[in-house]
Amino acid sequence: GHIVWYQDNAPVGNLKDWADSKNLEFGSAQFHNNLRDADVRWQTYNEKDKVFNQIQKDLDAEVFSMPQSSDPKIALWRYKQLFNKDFNHLSKAGHDFIHAGIDSILESKFRDFHLNTVVGTWGDGDECHSWFSSGRVHLERSRNTMVETFKTDNVQFALSTGTNDVGGSGWVVVNNRFDGPRNLILSYMVSGPPSMYPKTKIEIYPYQGDADPISNTLNPTTYEYGKVPVHDVHTKKVATIPPGAWKVVWTPLEETPRPFRLTGVHVVSTEITEGGVNGPHPELYYVESY
Repeated sequence: GHIVWYQDNAPVGNLKDWADSKNLEFGSAQFHNNLRDADVRWQTYNEKDKVFNQIQKDLDAEVFSMPQSSDPKIALWRYKQLFNKDFNHLSKAGHDFIHAGIDSILESKFRDFHLNTVVGTWGDGDECHSWFSSGRVHLERSRNTMVETFKTDNVQFALSTGTNDVGGSGWVVVNNRFDGPRNLILSYMVSGPPSMYPKTKIEIYPYQGDADPISNTLNPTTYEYGKVPVHDVHTKKVATIPPGAWKVVWTPLEETPRPFRLTGVHVVSTEITEGGVNGPHPELYYVESY
């Protein structure tokens, strides 16, 4: 959990705010000496805990947690090597710890894994396209779109009109090949606060024939991690489409440093309202090189 700094029994900031106020570097001897006299407490996340508990119940999932003491000062001293000096990210030792924990869970679960298990579909059938990792877009698309490469530790890709046409409109064609209606879910890049991406109007037209479009608006700004600037992928249901081919058109509604970036399209059961993330871990920093 996060650590909150208190003064006079009232929250005034986070751990980084406290350290910055005293010009202290995370993990240093001075940091821990001064921390003894500070009033710092764990921040509670009752709603998040309820979600985790429900996931465990519904999916028989295993929740992996970082080691934690009831006293945050003790936890910071005992496990300081697991965290980066920027107060937000894990250190290499922290990543290694998570890796080992996940490996342990997988090894335990796979002991009971049935060899005849097969990959299935979501609900009544689905068709998902993601080019975030491969850069290969197998959908018909407008000529002005391009596959952009991201400058991250691992190369990732998005479909957009490019940085030379930030305000440009683009489109892709998706096909509901099934007998009944399906939810159309888009995966797209978000960042912030503030966001480098524009609010964007989505319009879905029949590929052949005339009809009023199905319209929606995407806001690619994330406040999920408070004031910590991140670069992430979100998914959102934008329409329920009948069988047939559909043209999905996006049009930016404001000027921003980067164009709207699409990373995946999913045609899924009407019981599904969120697709897989198909994107980076949320701790990726917002940087101008993206």
